[in-house]
Amino acid sequence: MFLVKLDLTRRGFGMALRQTYTVEHVDLQEPIWWDSFNDENGTVFSSSAWLAALERTSPQRAQPFHFRVVNSDGQTVALCPLFLIEQCPRFDAFIQQFRPSKEWNPYPILVSQGLYSFAGGPISVTNSRNLWIVLIEHVENIAKEVGARVWGMTNVPLPIIGPHRDFLVERGYDVGYLSSDMQLDIAAFETFSDYRNTLSRHMRRNINYFDNKRLRQDIRLHWTEDPGSTVTTLNLLLRQTTGKHQHGSDLYPMEFLMDIIDRMGPSLACLVVSREDTVLGILLAFFSTRTVIPWAIGLDYSLLKTYNTYHVALLETIRESIVRGAQTVQFGRGSYIVKQRYGARPVPLFMALGGIEADRLMRQEWFANLSSSKVQGIVAQLGSIPDLPQ
Repeated sequence: MFLVKLDLTRRGFGMALRQTYTVEHVDLQEPIWWDSFNDENGTVFSSSAWLAALERTSPQRAQPFHFRVVNSDGQTVALCPLFLIEQCPRFDAFIQQFRPSKEWNPYPILVSQGLYSFAGGPISVTNSRNLWIVLIEHVENIAKEVGARVWGMTNVPLPIIGPHRDFLVERGYDVGYLSSDMQLDIAAFETFSDYRNTLSRHMRRNINYFDNKRLRQDIRLHWTEDPGSTVTTLNLLLRQTTGKHQHGSDLYPMEFLMDIIDRMGPSLACLVVSREDTVLGILLAFFSTRTVIPWAIGLDYSLLKTYNTYHVALLETIRESIVRGAQTVQFGRGSYIVKQRYGARPVPLFMALGGIEADRLMRQEWFANLSSSKVQGIVAQLGSIPDLPQ
């Protein structure tokens, strides 16, 4: 347990108030209180079940150092999922592609919380600077204790990290764009027709075309609440998908998928797109009362264009989300222009990384190469995006 004390001033009254924050390490063996806080303030990617699967079966080799911040009234005001990553195929790809020297190795990396989550960083009841000071200082303390070479946060939504960008830069962090989570707001729609009517005439024609073609080709759409029954086929199709995108390793091994399904089954649903006895695609999605997150999609690329499987799956996910009364569909990263055409908007995700002084120049060059490449990639698809360096 660590104590961090800050003197806070209430502006306009001239009163100085002393606020004591207590920082406590968390092992998540009894996660009810964590998930109760997370349900109000976080996402599925900061749930105890997701974090446990990342730790135990995901392809990233990592040790957990999660902690929470408690105020002087005994109230939890922030959670910080945190991993010391020894190796990760997603980080490996970024390192190999953008590092300035083959000799440079940034591992171990201490981050909240990695690249497998659509959203990262801390979860808090307030986005105040004082609370961020506590969070960042404690991450830095842990980094020194465990011998991390790089530390910080990844995939933090811009609305959260944006107000603290100058503070982080002054503290020695590189802060830059990493990707975007494409989000579709559907709270206002009672039916799929309501949603479709908000799109351009061109997109409405496209939707009619995909729907009519699907019916002519006798394509079957089936949602199952038992994703475990599809996991073997899903794993095979995901290998096709990751291979198509030139990932050099299996990002979704069977053990990881089965663990996710076992731990998070009640919040999961699986869409199977098939024709006769052939499975064309499988989409695994997280469902909550507010949000639907299509997390993983495996596609048979040999039949993709014949049956427009990707578009069929996206449209069916939107339909099902509206039926279930969700407010938002978080389509995640990639395929930006396709998702934008369906009405999704980009929520930029940023990373903030610091590290040991001996690596500073190498780390900064790698960071700049990575971030500028990602900015160029999304701008090439969507055009200029506010708050991104062009």
